Amino acid sequence: MIPFATALIIDLAISIFLITDVIRQLRRHGSATLLSFLFYLIGWNILVLYLLVFLATPQIMPESAWHGYLLFNSIFIIPLNALIAYFFSDFICGWLEQPMPRWLRWSLPASFGVILIIHARAMIGRLATEQTSPDFFLSAPVSMHLMFACLLLALLYAFITGPNLQDQARGRPVRRYVLVTGGSLAVGVLAVVGAGAFLGSRWQNEITSIILAGVNIGGWIIARNFFAREARAVAVELAEADLSLLTERFSVTPREREVIALVITGRSNREITEELFISPDTVKKHLYNAYRKLGVSNRVQLVNVVIGLNRESG
Repeated sequence: MIPFATALIIDLAISIFLITDVIRQLRRHGSATLLSFLFYLIGWNILVLYLLVFLATPQIMPESAWHGYLLFNSIFIIPLNALIAYFFSDFICGWLEQPMPRWLRWSLPASFGVILIIHARAMIGRLATEQTSPDFFLSAPVSMHLMFACLLLALLYAFITGPNLQDQARGRPVRRYVLVTGGSLAVGVLAVVGAGAFLGSRWQNEITSIILAGVNIGGWIIARNFFAREARAVAVELAEADLSLLTERFSVTPREREVIALVITGRSNREITEELFISPDTVKKHLYNAYRKLGVSNRVQLVNVVIGLNRESG
């Protein structure tokens, strides 16, 4: 159990560090692209931790519970694979400033849904006919392979598209991210398929989980630097934005414009309340009216509207 405990502590430490750092960056500069990366990262680290625990649990659980446990694994892991593939693809498209194609937005969940139905039916049939035994084996669902394929294809798409971006200040970091994350992911895939068997079966699962937990470290360092620079540039642009255009185009009131001016600089509702000497309910009311007039539903979209309008006006 010492190798397992060590791997679990390392995996948790990596997961907590990455997720908290992404959340910290997201709070500083709201970005739909970063939000997709956060959801992908949460799903990825849940998968890594779950696989580590899953492989160790049969050693301590009664044989009579193996069947149900293995069935639960197949039903749980397929939707998780789908979420990881979906949000990673959305993150890559967002970084390239391209919307995720509608066919991909629907085909990804549909593909994993079909796999879930087929795999669950097959496993239920096996569970009903096979007797519990130490030799009972349940292969990983094909969704794991599909997930890895989706991640690698998304990276390949980014690598091909990156050089064609007009904004090479964006294209160069994308290519670096692809090379670093792609290499780490390839090592992780090799570890999953058993290329590290030379390490010995006693340690292989633990080392594989550590490798998978660290897949996103190098890529996040590159992405973090890029989004931090972009946030600083956006902050300068927002500080110089002419918000009177909101009144001309969307009939925003002067008070709503004051609230918007504070929102786009990152102020919280409480800070706006203190600065404008109005109640929290009044702040919420002004924000609701501003959102409705601009056709947005959150602060990230509000910032995007202000930036777009400012660039459009020249």
